Amino acid sequence: MAFQVAPATESDEQDVIFEEMENLSRQITYHADLFFNKDRQEIPNHVYDDLVKRWDVLAEHRPDLAELFAIHQRPVPIHTPTNEGLKIIKFDQPMISLKKVYSMEEVEEFQKKFPPDTFYWYEVKLDGIALSVRYENWRRVGMFTRGSGLDGEDVTHSIRLFDDSIPEYIPSHWPADMEIRGEGVISYENYRQYNEISTKEKANPRNAVSGWVRALLKNQDEAVLGMLSFRIYWSDNNLGQTEYSHLLGEWSEAGFRPAPPCDIEDIKENREDIHWPSDGIVIKHNDLNVVAELGHNNRFSHSARAYKFPFAEATTPFESIDWATSKVGRVVPTGIYQAIKLGGVWCSRALIHNYRNFMELGLREDSKVVITRNGDVIPQVSVVADHGTGKMLEAPTECPDCGSVLELRVTKTSADLFCNNVSGCPGQLLMRCLAMVGKRCLDIRGIGPIVMGRLIDQGHVNRPADIFAVEYPWLNNGNLDSVKCAKEQPLDRIICALGLPNISLTRARKLAVAWGSGSSPALLDWFGDVDNIVKISGFSAGLALPIAETAKDPDWRDNALLLLSTLKEVPMAFLGSGLKGCVTGELGQPRDLLTRYFEHHGVELVNTVSKDCDFLIVGEKPSNSKLLKAAELGIRIVSGTQVDSIDTLIKHIKQGAA
Repeated sequence: MAFQVAPATESDEQDVIFEEMENLSRQITYHADLFFNKDRQEIPNHVYDDLVKRWDVLAEHRPDLAELFAIHQRPVPIHTPTNEGLKIIKFDQPMISLKKVYSMEEVEEFQKKFPPDTFYWYEVKLDGIALSVRYENWRRVGMFTRGSGLDGEDVTHSIRLFDDSIPEYIPSHWPADMEIRGEGVISYENYRQYNEISTKEKANPRNAVSGWVRALLKNQDEAVLGMLSFRIYWSDNNLGQTEYSHLLGEWSEAGFRPAPPCDIEDIKENREDIHWPSDGIVIKHNDLNVVAELGHNNRFSHSARAYKFPFAEATTPFESIDWATSKVGRVVPTGIYQAIKLGGVWCSRALIHNYRNFMELGLREDSKVVITRNGDVIPQVSVVADHGTGKMLEAPTECPDCGSVLELRVTKTSADLFCNNVSGCPGQLLMRCLAMVGKRCLDIRGIGPIVMGRLIDQGHVNRPADIFAVEYPWLNNGNLDSVKCAKEQPLDRIICALGLPNISLTRARKLAVAWGSGSSPALLDWFGDVDNIVKISGFSAGLALPIAETAKDPDWRDNALLLLSTLKEVPMAFLGSGLKGCVTGELGQPRDLLTRYFEHHGVELVNTVSKDCDFLIVGEKPSNSKLLKAAELGIRIVSGTQVDSIDTLIKHIKQGAA
């Protein structure tokens, strides 16, 4: 007997679509909750994006069904935050998201909605954590995560983790009560620096920032103090401006920093920012009147889009694990796989980060893994595509460099293997030596891992300071010249070279300023007193205690004393002139770059005009409030538009102060 199949009805089609939407809603909500609320992820970003894209297609086709799901009703498809210990707040205006596009064709389709002569503003889509900062009576009173978009978490205690990009006060000519929104991020430089000096290496910048900001005060990582930055993209008042590009100027004058600008060519060529973690480019209508007229729905703005970079990903056979000991004794796994090309670069090594990640992957000798590369220089093992049936790969029980029995240290968020043979492990010695000769320390050129490893193996270097005693023929003449030149150093780099825990060059400079001058043995005793360290801005007891403990270690002191007797102190550039000033208007260079360049030449740039300023540089489109303040205080005005270079400007400032 033949069975007859009834034709599909509209009701059947609705059931099928509803079932798919229900499944998508469940998956998206689950994975978004992991990502936004728990700082974890089980699937790659592009897989999550594919789920959202499919949802959007179905929601556009059947908006009546989409309305039945909570995912469609929320600005951001995640649960209301429930982080224990963090207070939940309600936003007066929802923190909406941006609708994503994934191709140049979609960008052009969006732009066709507007006249051909429309001006768009393009800026880097930073990958961090969305934050809202509130001001009352012109003073900063709180900072909050985006959460669900309707409800956020109070993370005011985490402002201390940021640099000076969240001003304590807003200008007096602004409304007294304001809300500022932006992205909390960490630069690649600070991210790599953190992983070098910390025993708590992080897998990626975005999850690291979110975890640090959302941690309770008692659980915060002191090594992060001052490492994060806030990049503004919205305020609840346009401050009398009618164009977004001009509003950016108002924000900048007040001490806020916007995301780096870019252009349409960056989208066409998929150019990623080399300084900041990003996953795309934001396209905004520049006319604020049009922005207000178009408004937004309960999820997205109608006047902006977020272009997402294509994800660099490939599946390849896994080969082995390389375990290496860091300068702090943590034994770190790196995956070795069959070479593949990702984002135009051939890759054969990928981060696994720590023992816990290694165990969760469950790798075997014949596993196939998915490798991703998106912004970070070193690719990552994303997921295991096929576990295989071969022999299970195991973690070492002994240090790969010295054979000492490893210790497993487990916390709520990580699990790591450690070698406790601090003074006798050649692996730790190698990494400490490389850190000392590196660019962010003594900057000794020509001595890399191979040369340094050979010197350690041959017994010429038994502690970092021994590098200054090595002679020809173990180092060629060029390298010897580099070592000799490095014997003259400012105090901040000398302190950085001592190898104190969690001390980067930036923190070493603060220590140097607090100490004063003179690299004598008394400096080591000064480090051993916690009270001396906690008095310094940005140094808490959590940072000071490990420094004091290290300063009393005999092996550390032995190396430190040799360094102090070898290195000749020269003046620090930052303390060279003692000049301090401010900038108003545009000088043709990003403000961050100007600040670093001026600092390198011994001149400090600050965000606000105050009585201790020596000068005010005036560029294009200056702020009247800063000019009036400078005139009121009798501060010297320097034109930044009548010089041919920044070097000439700095020279003019120094000559005028003489």
